[in-house]
Amino acid sequence: MPYNIAVESIVPKINTLDSLVAENEDQRMRVDTLQNLIDYQFILIDRILYNTASSSLYLDTYENKYAP
Repeated sequence: MPYNIAVESIVPKINTLDSLVAENEDQRMRVDTLQNLIDYQFILIDRILYNTASSSLYLDTYENKYAP
C-alpha cells in the first residue's frame, strides 16, 4: 500500500534533513515543526483509514458532506 511505504520512508528522510541542519538552530526548529506537522497528518490519515475500515457508511457520509 502506498501509504505504508510513505510512512516508512519519511522517517529516514526527516532524519537526514535533521542531520543536514544540525548546526543551524533556526533550521532545526523548522525541521522539528515539520516533523510535528507530518506526525499530525499521519494521525489524521490513520483515523480516516480506521473509520473507513470500520464503517462502510463513513466514506459515504464524508463524501456527501464535502462533495462539490
